[in-house]
Amino acid sequence: MINTAFKYSKKVICSMVLILVLMASINIVHVLALSNGIYIATVTPYYSHPYTGVIEDSGGEASSVLGQSMVESATYQQALVEVDANGNMYATVRLQLMDNIQNPQFQVDTTNSGTFTPVSVSLMQEDYSNNSADYRFQIPSNSVVIRCNMNVIAMGRDVVFYMTLGSMQEGSGDFITSIQVQQPVQPTPQQEQATQQVQTQQPSNTETSSQENQTSESSLTESKQEESSVVGMEEFNAKKSNEDKTSSNSVKKEVGNNKVNIIVWIAIVGIIVVAGFGVWYFCFFKKKK
Repeated sequence: MINTAFKYSKKVICSMVLILVLMASINIVHVLALSNGIYIATVTPYYSHPYTGVIEDSGGEASSVLGQSMVESATYQQALVEVDANGNMYATVRLQLMDNIQNPQFQVDTTNSGTFTPVSVSLMQEDYSNNSADYRFQIPSNSVVIRCNMNVIAMGRDVVFYMTLGSMQEGSGDFITSIQVQQPVQPTPQQEQATQQVQTQQPSNTETSSQENQTSESSLTESKQEESSVVGMEEFNAKKSNEDKTSSNSVKKEVGNNKVNIIVWIAIVGIIVVAGFGVWYFCFFKKKK
């Protein structure tokens, strides 16, 4: 019986932990959402899938060390991420060692599960002095896994590896941008002039309100002087009436408090009786049966 209860509680705890992990992942996705703008991201290359650990390259596990070193050399450490006014997101990645690379192709993993979708790629620029080329394609989010397969001439075959994006900062570096960033609306000269006129009129309004306040204060002082004699006559009667009301209220409060205390004690006694009956029934009467 104890083992069954323990197993059940263990399953409940595991389910709760899984729910918390899912909620945390959803919050992370919301945090990573980018607004309309141009950003520089850091690029991390992987020979194996960063989430599933699967190696698609034909070199397999035996070539993991050499493969990781090769993809790090072939991938530039920064990428361009653009988000247009409609929320569409594009990445521009840079490949190096282009004199030894042919026909690079890209796919994106929209669920980080290892299932990739081909994307349309545009060659943005080639830098022959640095032996590099920039490729632009659409991505569903900046937390996507990018898959690249390219033909390496020295190896005589295609190589498959992966990339992720991180550490977004505003800027474009030396990448070619393709979108327009919406600028905040600037006030027109007419609006600025109207604002200045309102500001210059405020002091005069303040002076007028100050004069009105002084007039109202003087009228209030006169009315208070006229009422002082009447108030003096009424204070004595009001004081005596308040004393009578206070004594009457104190008596009522004492009666009310006594009623509350009686109700509380009755409730406590009832709880004790019920608890005692439960202990007697389950520990003694039912046990004897």
